[in-house]
Amino acid sequence: MNLTFREALPEDAAKAAELIYSAGPETIAYAFATSRHRPIDFIRTTFANGSGVIGYKNHRVALVDGRIAGIGAFYNADRFDRLSREMVWQVFRFYGIFKSWGVLKRAGRLVTIMPPPPQNALFIQNVAVDAGVRGRGVCTALFEERIGAARSEGTRLCVLDVAADNTRARKLYEKLGFQAAEKRNWPYSDGSGVVPDHVRMVLPLQGDEKT
Repeated sequence: MNLTFREALPEDAAKAAELIYSAGPETIAYAFATSRHRPIDFIRTTFANGSGVIGYKNHRVALVDGRIAGIGAFYNADRFDRLSREMVWQVFRFYGIFKSWGVLKRAGRLVTIMPPPPQNALFIQNVAVDAGVRGRGVCTALFEERIGAARSEGTRLCVLDVAADNTRARKLYEKLGFQAAEKRNWPYSDGSGVVPDHVRMVLPLQGDEKT
């Protein structure tokens, strides 16, 4: 298996959207599905645009034999607020003025289980590996590459959120040195959708840092 890495590009949008959606379909559908819009179409459009949390500029892809087999968003947490504001405008452009308010309301609720990261952290999101190569070290290698770069740059810790019931991913992150910091339960039961509880996990990079 020939495994390489590179920064994501706009032309990766179709495969990237498929992988990103697979990383958390229930959570993504809750926030971005409407009667007229598929969330994967929003992801594809936003990824290709480049800005915002889902934009290609924040993502790195893993290639197996030249084909995209894994993806992850890795960015400094200091950029989180700006990227979130950019995504608000992307929502308005994609959904239109009337549908956008419901999307933004639901997306805002996700902060209760996935709050903003602490400063000077490498924030990791949208991690997914193609089903055909899972268990072959693709995600581990992608993480090790990005974590190594973050450590050399003086970043104090890495932070990610994972669904509490995603035991496979949690075990992988634990093997990489991440520790569960806090579990946050989904507090809404108004019939608008079910989102898994989430666990925040952290990996100290400089000494014994904690969130």
